[in-house]
Amino acid sequence: MNRNRISTLLLCTLVAACGTDASGTSVPAHPTDQTPATQPTAQPAKRTLTSGNQMPTTPLNLLLDPSFGTVGQDGLTLETWSSVVDDDTFSTAVTMSSTLDSRSPGGHGGGVGILMADGATDKSGDAVMMFAPFLGGPGPFHAQIWASKAHVDGKPMDWDVDPKQLAISITDGGPEDKSYDLAVVPEATHQAGGRTWMLFRTTVDTIAFGGFMIVHTGDKGGQWRFAAPEVTAQPLLDGASTRALRASAHARPRTASERKVLALHASIKPRWVPAAPAAKRTKD
Repeated sequence: MNRNRISTLLLCTLVAACGTDASGTSVPAHPTDQTPATQPTAQPAKRTLTSGNQMPTTPLNLLLDPSFGTVGQDGLTLETWSSVVDDDTFSTAVTMSSTLDSRSPGGHGGGVGILMADGATDKSGDAVMMFAPFLGGPGPFHAQIWASKAHVDGKPMDWDVDPKQLAISITDGGPEDKSYDLAVVPEATHQAGGRTWMLFRTTVDTIAFGGFMIVHTGDKGGQWRFAAPEVTAQPLLDGASTRALRASAHARPRTASERKVLALHASIKPRWVPAAPAAKRTKD
């Protein structure tokens, strides 16, 4: 009887040690964790923030369209950019175009003006005059514009400054026969997107009657791109008239092409907005 009890006790001990329940089903000695393994969190893509601008130039710019937003219209305009083939007749208008390029010196806030003669190739093309008027007053006046050269398909092109192929000036629109050349600023060269942008700049004295910014391209073809053109008057920048800054440019007589620009602009007829029809009166 004692032997049977001892045998039964030993058998129960073995069953408990083997991890079986009363039905004989095996059970694990320790419960396993069924929670799914935690996956490593994916790192977000790296973002680079850059400062932006709403306008390509100061709001005190005396040029009405520094973003080239009005180009693309046929014909010549009194207020903004016009362009014409520089030949004997000076009567063939060139239609400009524009594009957006935040990598240009104009940044996020402005368009890039594109100037190319009709039928131009990478090797040759008609010389073109591009010009826009600005208001005058007491000076000094500061003028600048960025320029870049491209192939006719718009791809960047290496280029060197050559006054015979790109000359930029401002000219007095009054009776005085004065023009001032803008000089390149080598240390301000801007490289972006494979393009080389050159800054042309000058400071001149008083231009009482207003004037014109004039861009004169040569006959070696290709496409010219321009960004952030600007003419400012120091009194406007300071809020008061000042002569603290001396003019850095010396006046020269206007070229024959510059005289043609003034004469052409004077011949442009204003585009009047049609008047609204007269109101009709009704009897009560």
